[in-house]
Amino acid sequence: MFKIIVIGNSAVGKTSIINRFVSNRFDHNYKATIAADFQVKILNLNGNEIRLQIWDLVGMDTNFAGMNK
Repeated sequence: MFKIIVIGNSAVGKTSIINRFVSNRFDHNYKATIAADFQVKILNLNGNEIRLQIWDLVGMDTNFAGMNK
C-alpha cells in the first residue's frame, strides 16, 4: 500500500480532486473537511494490484502557519 498525503490551503479543492480520482464524482456543494479523511483507490497496473491510501488533511495554511520561521 502506498500512502499519499494531500495538503494545501483551505478551500482550494483538495477533497474535490481526491473524490474525482477515487470515485469519478464531483460535488458542487462545498463541505469543509474536519481534521482529516482518507480514501482508498485500487489500481491494476500490468496485472499488479496497487492500493493507494490517499489522505486529505485540513487546510495547512492555519495549522502550520509558524513552521517556516
